[in-house]
Amino acid sequence: MLARRLPIAPAPVAGEWLGSWVGRAAFTLGLSQAQFLRTVGVSDAGSLPSHGIAVTDSTAAHLAEATGLTPATVTAMTFEPYAAAIDIPDRPLKPAQLRQWQAGQWVSVFASRFCPLCVADLPVLKTKWRFGLVGVCRVHHVLLVDVCPACGRRPRSVQSRQIGRVAASPTPLDPAQCGNLITGPGRIDGRCRQTLGAVETVIVRQTVADRQHAVLGGMDSRHRALWGRREEPWVVARTGRFLVALVRAVAIPGEVEALLPDDAVADAVPVILRSVRPSELLSGPLSAVEAAALTSLLAALFADAEALSSGGFVQRWLARARRSGVLQGLSREGAVDGVSAPVARLVDHVWEGSRG
Repeated sequence: MLARRLPIAPAPVAGEWLGSWVGRAAFTLGLSQAQFLRTVGVSDAGSLPSHGIAVTDSTAAHLAEATGLTPATVTAMTFEPYAAAIDIPDRPLKPAQLRQWQAGQWVSVFASRFCPLCVADLPVLKTKWRFGLVGVCRVHHVLLVDVCPACGRRPRSVQSRQIGRVAASPTPLDPAQCGNLITGPGRIDGRCRQTLGAVETVIVRQTVADRQHAVLGGMDSRHRALWGRREEPWVVARTGRFLVALVRAVAIPGEVEALLPDDAVADAVPVILRSVRPSELLSGPLSAVEAAALTSLLAALFADAEALSSGGFVQRWLARARRSGVLQGLSREGAVDGVSAPVARLVDHVWEGSRG
């Protein structure tokens, strides 16, 4: 199907998620997302707005031709700009594969946190809000909101059994509203009509947002600095996930308290050390509070020149994990693969030392 040039389409906002822009463009024209995508000649209307991991060249070309954008602008609204930090699949994934992929990358393809103050200014959902470790808005210095208070789920969330239903709905969706499919009394057109910009916020100090940026800034660049070395962003990301698993497994409250700054988010220590099963050690943060706490912890570890030294926190945790068998489990899960060279050498050192 050939793309049809639309009379009007909103310009994407810097950092906007593809599904957010599709929703805004459709609403501007009084169309549902499915109607909009069919109009511009996109055949995968059921999954494109919800997934948005990447787009094919033909999809990018159709959207660009119909809206006056460039294919590069369309691609920039996916995870593609962050391909240096996350593993972009080279083929479409089925629902079960999508769940597994997003869990391993600490991102969300089915839903998003949001900043009510940002959305109140302009009803846009940003790509970075889908990263598990992003829990703070750097513009307004507030915690991102995890779930819509009206329906209890993240806005525009899609259960795996509902993939395509949000996009396939014949009803135009107001981008300023939650828009989740709901059931029960009081529903209007089967949608949650909570205005996202009216949701209450929790203020945090600017330093909390700064530490998040120290950990995650540069995900779209070619190299990052880590312990005095130039590393590729995906190496930094894997190192961070491994260290979080290590902390969850063997760190004690006093050690975490010693690393966290005084202005960390409230309840940071119990949130970081929440009880998890061995199979959940590598899972992403469950909430914006946990994300903010973990980025504060990782910022402290990444900035600690002694963290990897003899008696430093990381070596201490590795030795403890080796004695308890946790390190063997993490190695078996591949958590050590691809971490920064100093950490990998330290893991080898602890293994060798245990045999001596």
